[in-house]
Amino acid sequence: MRASECEDPGNESEKRPNEGECGMVVVVERLCSVIVKDV
Repeated sequence: MRASECEDPGNESEKRPNEGECGMVVVVERLCSVIVKDV
């Protein structure tokens, strides 16, 4: 779902102007989900 938002240039282009940022967001979300599971 998040990937589709990053692919859409007119969705949150202001917040994520670079594809690299989208990748970082995905990584951060994965890390957060792992941390929550560990806790």
